[in-house]
Amino acid sequence: MPSLDAPESIAGRFAKIMLIGDSGTGKTGSLISLLEAGYHLHFIDMDNGLKFIANWCRKNRPDLLSKVDYVYCRDKYYTHPTEGMKFKPPASAYIKASRLLDKWEDGSEPSKWGESHVLVVDSLTYLGYAALNQAYTLMPASASGAKPNGMQIYGMAGEAISNFMMAVMGENFGTNVILITHISYQDLESGARKGLPTTIGQKASEKAPGLFNDMFLCEQKGTGDKVRRVIRCVPNPTIDAKTSALDLPPELPLETGMATIFEALRGKL
Repeated sequence: MPSLDAPESIAGRFAKIMLIGDSGTGKTGSLISLLEAGYHLHFIDMDNGLKFIANWCRKNRPDLLSKVDYVYCRDKYYTHPTEGMKFKPPASAYIKASRLLDKWEDGSEPSKWGESHVLVVDSLTYLGYAALNQAYTLMPASASGAKPNGMQIYGMAGEAISNFMMAVMGENFGTNVILITHISYQDLESGARKGLPTTIGQKASEKAPGLFNDMFLCEQKGTGDKVRRVIRCVPNPTIDAKTSALDLPPELPLETGMATIFEALRGKL
């Protein structure tokens, strides 16, 4: 049984982060500082959001392009004549993303990538939708045409997302991990209004922050030509950002903040 000062202890070796924020606050772009710091990024790409990183690297640091790889995981959708945009069976995205935790497309094992690599799920929000599609596939409509129980569907999807998060947070998953997610603003039973990570269902969203010691918030501050983007390390009145690092300031500049966070979490600061 390792103690905290043993070399094999997970404490201080790997950063396990949930990165949350509204659309347009720079969540994915904030990871460029990790590339500049020498990390390799591996994306489970659920929402086709890597264009900014690709364009930035091509313009400023073409040498960093080889440090990013990705696997695109997205179910197919179609336009229904009366119900609008609908998922087109069969579901595949959630299963594909889950299997990538065991073996990447190049045959490597993400759980053994080590300290200079980062697995990024972008985003947990869309992984949740994929889990929901998977649950619908497993519980199709009955022969009479009756739709499956909605609570059961959401329960299955929420459990699938919780299991995914616990898998990458586990001590056996020897790689840095960042789960990117949007924010869902919800009224809790206590009467408080909270900004929670968007997963599937309120219970899963409420549970998600408890699985992480480190949850950071990307937010936009100011207006007009004074707008700036930051990574928040402490809570605001609505969102419970938090960190296990002792020496981080309340907020960091978006452009360099994630590299600073990794240094602090991994005991290098």
